Amino acid sequence: MTGPALELAELLTEVGARVTVSAHCVSGLVGRDDCRCWRCRGVDAADEDPSWAETARRISRAFRSGVALGRCNKRPGRANEEEEMSKLTTKDLAEQLDGSEYPLRPPADEVQAWRDAGLIVMLGYSDDYIILHGAISWQLGAYDGTEFRISRHGMLPAPEQVDADNAEAWVKGKACSVLIKAQWCEDAGYSWTFDIPVEHDTFDIIEDGETFCRGAVLDLEALPEPPGLDLQAILDRLSYAADELQEVQRQVSEAYGVPL
Repeated sequence: MTGPALELAELLTEVGARVTVSAHCVSGLVGRDDCRCWRCRGVDAADEDPSWAETARRISRAFRSGVALGRCNKRPGRANEEEEMSKLTTKDLAEQLDGSEYPLRPPADEVQAWRDAGLIVMLGYSDDYIILHGAISWQLGAYDGTEFRISRHGMLPAPEQVDADNAEAWVKGKACSVLIKAQWCEDAGYSWTFDIPVEHDTFDIIEDGETFCRGAVLDLEALPEPPGLDLQAILDRLSYAADELQEVQRQVSEAYGVPL
């Protein structure tokens, strides 16, 4: 998210910090009697924070730029479309890696390309460890197989590594992570395989003419999103509610003398 969209997202975050905005208001169900947010109570609620007027001016400028009135990255231009089309996918990368000889040691520039594409490559090595390349880079001891959790933020500590200092962060991270099982000699014809509960693609690593590892490629975007406000979803909602937003602008303008 860049440019005007990022600016409005930051403003929305600021609005949330200044005046309570209920979840039902974000979804468009405005006017509940038991709600104290500024949209249901009217702009008078903004009097609770005098500095709201400056935020209102900034929102007005953002609206005038077209961000919230239907031109908020909803229809990417040719450059964005070409970028999306050229993005390396899990399927593309799995096809490139399929049939590679063990041990697979990708050069740094290839690993960087995987990282840039948000892709994770999982491999088994020897009989006692696995390696992750790309968007998450990690080496993990795995004698006779192991389990581990990953999220969009990286690898979570093993449960035995959780202590009083990181317990709260670990519980929150677990809620938006997936459990992956690295399996040793559990699938006929392979020394290493991976049990992954989200969408991914696989490829074979060959050793001495025989399959050694069924590697995996997954996209960070296939992992659960962290809980909390989805600013892009809010922006999408705003872009399809131009009439309602213009009415809010009018009320703010009348209340604070802010020109639209």
